[in-house]
Amino acid sequence: DAYEALDGLMDYYQVGFPDVYENQRHELRVAINVLKELYGETNFPAMKLNWQTNPDNETHSPFLGCFRCHDGKHAMVDPGGNEAEVISVKCNLCHTVPIVGRGNDMLVEAPVIVGAVPESHSDFRYTIEHRTTTEAEREECYQCHGQGFCKNEACHNLAHPPDMLYTHSDEYRRTGDQVCYTCHQDILCSRCHPGGVVANP
Repeated sequence: DAYEALDGLMDYYQVGFPDVYENQRHELRVAINVLKELYGETNFPAMKLNWQTNPDNETHSPFLGCFRCHDGKHAMVDPGGNEAEVISVKCNLCHTVPIVGRGNDMLVEAPVIVGAVPESHSDFRYTIEHRTTTEAEREECYQCHGQGFCKNEACHNLAHPPDMLYTHSDEYRRTGDQVCYTCHQDILCSRCHPGGVVANP
């Protein structure tokens, strides 16, 4: 069991690194709990899904991609097999709407030309459902977003390179945090970097 193996890290440090174990026992326990949380969010053995089965987001558009499971109909279960929570279709629980900025400028909402946010935007499902809009509905979108908003590829053609997990620090160092915040909220960084991200390590 993966959770038992992660708990075994305490023994590993106690035997192999007794000084670290004695001086940083609390920090080790916190780190192990974060690892367990990350494992639980990214690995689903009963569904035969883990980070290796879907290493990138290349089928996000126009295929179902994430929405095979993130459809508001599938549910996560706890170790006892009880339904824990429905897997939400709301992308903005973890992602921001991708917006391309300049340099290190952090943009947190889509720029609009004029007008209040339509009621349809309060439920983030519109990010999935807007692909089926009619030409008349698109004209309404253009009133706030302009005709070029959907053609700038900010949302529709982004993909991580296969080695992103190992190389994203280089891109971050080169371009700053905007490279991540284009699609992700800072909470995603803090899941793996609970002490914060060092801009130029």
